[in-house]
Amino acid sequence: MEKVSSYGIGCGSLLLMAGVINLIGIALGWGESNRAVFQILKIVGNMVGSQALGSGIYIAAGLVLILAGWALSERQGEKQLTKTGATRSQGLPTAQQFQADEQNKIESYLSFIEDNLIRGGFELVLLPQGNKAFYKKESSRSSEFYFIPGRVNGQLTPEKVEKISQKTFEYVSKNKRANTLYCYPVIVSEAVPAPAQKFIKSYNPKHMAQFEFPVIVDLSARKLFYYTGTPLWGGMMYRGIRENADILLKIPKW
Repeated sequence: MEKVSSYGIGCGSLLLMAGVINLIGIALGWGESNRAVFQILKIVGNMVGSQALGSGIYIAAGLVLILAGWALSERQGEKQLTKTGATRSQGLPTAQQFQADEQNKIESYLSFIEDNLIRGGFELVLLPQGNKAFYKKESSRSSEFYFIPGRVNGQLTPEKVEKISQKTFEYVSKNKRANTLYCYPVIVSEAVPAPAQKFIKSYNPKHMAQFEFPVIVDLSARKLFYYTGTPLWGGMMYRGIRENADILLKIPKW
């Protein structure tokens, strides 16, 4: 499935490029050129009787293939995310089995999700600054998932959320070994101020074939806060991304 989407994007890019070059050739008066490459590009134009129309057909076909390839790739990624989350939901401790330390709920919660991630097939990786990251590959090395949980000293502000998310993603993306990367910086707090809640609901940095998706865990309100929008580009992925966070980072009953 991923090979099909890759081929579609590749072929679409070539057709798009062909159409653009053909238009440039028309504008620069290359219509009488006997160069083999340009003669090949003129084939469609000769068939329809107009080089401009032929260029438009190249461009339209290229865009269709690119969009279809991206849609297919995103749909496959959504299925992988949902599958990962579903696997993780099996065999998790029940509320009765989980005993939280009322004096330190943050540490108790961190231990809880760390255990869940490891039992779900995630590998523990220590980052240079000493933070723990949980890493997993899916679908023959085509996708990578990182969950990086941690706590924040002092009041949680929008600036702190953005800085933590950016620095975490920056490190993980440098070590990316797959086609697609899903990075979940997880910030655990006993209470989340309203400005931080508002900020993260609209925070959606753009990356090519990479998803930076920070999550704030509010233990007092028993809620997860994250980006709630659905962007035009990559929008099909976000239902699965959010579902993955809801399942893997679910707050147990104290």
